[in-house]
Amino acid sequence: MRRLAFALAAGLALPAVAQDSIFNVGNLVVSQVGDGSAALSSAATTVILREITTAGVFTGDNVTMPTALVGLHRRLTVSGTATSEAQLNFSPSANALVFQGYDAAPGTASIAGTTSAAVNRVVARIDLSMNVDSTTAFTDAHSANNIRSAYIDGGTAYSSGAGNGVRSGPFGATGTTNGESGTLTNARVLNSFGGNLYVSSASGTFVGINSLSGGVATNLFGGTSGTGTPSPYDFLFTDASTCYVTDDRTLANGGGLQKWTFDGSAWSLAYTLNTGLTAGLRSLTIDPATGTFFAISSDTATKLVSVVDTGAGSSFTTLYQSTTNTNLRGVRFIPVPTPSSAALLGLGGVIALRRRR
Repeated sequence: MRRLAFALAAGLALPAVAQDSIFNVGNLVVSQVGDGSAALSSAATTVILREITTAGVFTGDNVTMPTALVGLHRRLTVSGTATSEAQLNFSPSANALVFQGYDAAPGTASIAGTTSAAVNRVVARIDLSMNVDSTTAFTDAHSANNIRSAYIDGGTAYSSGAGNGVRSGPFGATGTTNGESGTLTNARVLNSFGGNLYVSSASGTFVGINSLSGGVATNLFGGTSGTGTPSPYDFLFTDASTCYVTDDRTLANGGGLQKWTFDGSAWSLAYTLNTGLTAGLRSLTIDPATGTFFAISSDTATKLVSVVDTGAGSSFTTLYQSTTNTNLRGVRFIPVPTPSSAALLGLGGVIALRRRR
């Protein structure tokens, strides 16, 4: 009840920036950095969320993250060349995407090096009708560092990145944040499973996947795999004893899609899928109905790829590739929202539940 009441209050008191399209259940959303008009650089860059079918076809529906201030809604840009940024997420009820970045105009130089006091770090909610709420701004998170991932649960927004790990603050407000990861200060991607929050890291004793509870991070697994230091990015649990993790190392060193399993006492690496790839992987999602995984590669010209895990020899298929002066960063499959979420969307007169085209 608390989540629904909050969403109603936020939606009625402060309308999001409206769009005229919707995201369709059964398709994918990718975050595209750059609009193709200029070469990517470390400056603040426009981000477009594009809808792609599971066959790799652009549907024509997309939404550009705000590049100008509109009332209390902040701008939302990312670094054009920071490959760890611009991850996507879904809210727990799957009624909205979550994205993060910087309150800065496109072209702002060396954006990741700006202080968060001067250039607030922003967490945004994008509903399935493509309405963008970018009113949440953190003044002390990831200062002079990258903001990489975010998550919203009820009235709380979370962010992850470099500098001070995982932070949290009230959704829809501007201000300081609370620490959620203790001594884990270099965090990558946030995800949830079973009502718990997890984050990946490639630093120190936290390399791999970590649980978050009581303001501290606890490493679960992932510190030993392949050759050299593992480089875990996105991940998802298919059940309590199986977790898939992307790694952007070279294929020879262990890059690809790792399958980890839990035997009741310890996690271990079952195998790494990378047949058909030309580079490692970063972002990850799944169509639960078909068991198909979709991922974003770490190629120079990034790719959207897919695979069904039928064993260690499973092969990837390339579905879509970034175009000149753009890059793909995050991907999420659009599931059916929970019933209460669908009802909430209906308040605006649009139910974004059309099946894939």
